[in-house]
Amino acid sequence: MTGDSDRLGREGHRLNDGLGADGGPRSFAGSRSISHTGHSGPAWARPGVVIGFILCWALSHLLLRVFLIPTLGVDHVEQAVAAQGWLLSYGPTQPPLYTWMQHAVFELFGASILAVVVPKYLLVTAFMLSYFAAARATGLRDMHAALALFSLALLYQIGWKFHSGLTHSLLMSLAIALSLLTLVQVVERGRSRDYLCFGAAVGLGIMSKYGFAAFLFALLVALLTDARMRTRVSGRGMGLSALVALAVCAPLVWFGLTHMGTLAEVFRGTMVETPASAAPVQAGNPLHVWAAGWVEGRAEGLRSLALAVLGFLSPLWLLLVLVYPRVLPGLARPLCAAEDLVPSDMRARRWAAFLRQFFVGVGLLLLALVLIFGATRFKERWMHPFLLLAPIALMHRVARSYPEGGWGAVGEMSEGAPRLAETASNNSMQTTMVTRGGQTRGVAPRHRVMLALVVFFVVFVVGYRIAEQTLGPPLCGKCRELTPYARLAEALAPHLGPAGGAWAVLASDEHIAGNMRMHFPGRAVFVPHYAAWSPRAFGMLADGVDGADGRVGDGAEDAARDNISRDDTSSVGACVLVWSGAEDSVPAQLRADLAERFLTELPESVGVNRVQVPLAEFKKRFPKWKREVAPGLAFAWRYAVVPDCGRLQVAQVNGGGLPSPR
Repeated sequence: MTGDSDRLGREGHRLNDGLGADGGPRSFAGSRSISHTGHSGPAWARPGVVIGFILCWALSHLLLRVFLIPTLGVDHVEQAVAAQGWLLSYGPTQPPLYTWMQHAVFELFGASILAVVVPKYLLVTAFMLSYFAAARATGLRDMHAALALFSLALLYQIGWKFHSGLTHSLLMSLAIALSLLTLVQVVERGRSRDYLCFGAAVGLGIMSKYGFAAFLFALLVALLTDARMRTRVSGRGMGLSALVALAVCAPLVWFGLTHMGTLAEVFRGTMVETPASAAPVQAGNPLHVWAAGWVEGRAEGLRSLALAVLGFLSPLWLLLVLVYPRVLPGLARPLCAAEDLVPSDMRARRWAAFLRQFFVGVGLLLLALVLIFGATRFKERWMHPFLLLAPIALMHRVARSYPEGGWGAVGEMSEGAPRLAETASNNSMQTTMVTRGGQTRGVAPRHRVMLALVVFFVVFVVGYRIAEQTLGPPLCGKCRELTPYARLAEALAPHLGPAGGAWAVLASDEHIAGNMRMHFPGRAVFVPHYAAWSPRAFGMLADGVDGADGRVGDGAEDAARDNISRDDTSSVGACVLVWSGAEDSVPAQLRADLAERFLTELPESVGVNRVQVPLAEFKKRFPKWKREVAPGLAFAWRYAVVPDCGRLQVAQVNGGGLPSPR
């Protein structure tokens, strides 16, 4: 190993032949351990301090979410509706893993705000820790690895949206960080357990969100196109990783193979927007290739893609350019003398080059989506699989362009110019700047500026969310989190509470349904446009109906109902229809859903009840509130109680006869 290390020092970033005594791949010389043996950098970059920052950051947002925000956000209401039973798939738009996890928590602890928020912030913490570990594993020293992690707070989709939404994307982000970390272990160590961990991380990613496939494609392309790294990977080991990944995501693979047409329609409906000038798409065409307006469509796709990329990276990219201008392409960067490099710096160069290859693959893939597959619609929140590793790649560039505390010494400098003096401390290279007069000074003022910006944005987000909840408009847009669902729950309590006779809520939208489940955890909730999440699918209806949608065949509804025995395992239950707005008539969509999924016709004499929040009353709390659902009303709901919503499978829960999945 000594000879290999000496040869690496002489040849700079060139690798040895990479073959062990048996002729097979072995780990990189000098890379037997991917962790740093000592600390390099300021105190705030020490791993213990960084871990403390992660824990405090996550805990502060968790407490803020639990004690100040009593409503569920956009993505969480969807999960509250979906996580009512075990299904192989909850629809073609997302894999089922996050919903399985949420349902398991509900089964153990009951449905509540805590049961939603605590698991989420455990995932946030795991993601941040994994991301920091991955940054260090790629050769970044502690200071730059910490800055890469802290830079995530400067991405709107992480620093803000992680707290106001995101479920599947959060789980995918964790899988992305773990995939990079375990791939580094595979290349640098090559042990069997490293391949197993890499396969498990890939399987987790595939089960978290379909977009992970794009990340995996770019990752493998970067690995296979790098001849030096390709020789470090065992074909047998990668086969083992593939088997593990396949085992983890087997349910999703089966669903994909049996629903390929549905998934293609989801892609078309999500990422392709047909212009008015385009000719109709031929039936059965999986790609949305326009017969007319080809140039117009591709131009729109490129425009949307550019805005999504810039939006996802904002404001990080702008601040990096201002603080570290040499990260821009074409600007001079100091050269490192090959003989001054140490093995950890060699690893940094290898993985910096790998990440460049990765982002080349990402760019080509995104262009293919536009030019070949005809994608015209990109959104910032879809960019996680493509750009989540950007802070690590950018910090590699910062470390090379500003070598203080980075990748070794500067090569040649003109006489009288500042020079770098290196000292050894804790088995790591630390650098100080020596000025013309021989005095030393700190060499990382730019890093301190970057750290200050991160701290400012972290504090700003917490403060803004507190102000948003206490002041309301104009600090919030739609202000969904300010909706007083507690007022609606208070009106529904006689029907859905422990003494009520209703077993389910059929709501006009998922925000009503999800938040009502938080108030009435023992009751089921349904929404018409989530057709797959039905009482029949969750096993809540008694036998006697046919079909996946719970409809009775051959028009024999009455006969089927008569054939259901009235024993202690089934009962007739009431349900509550709830819709938003000031209209007293039951919406047609709720009527149709009641007939189709609950086998119940709405009685003609059903009474409609009103729940209203006057604008004047709401403005006492939020003086700037202007939005009205009807003249003089800030919020309004209507509800109707239907006495017979089908026969149910009943589980005696605390003697209350609450329905639950079989």
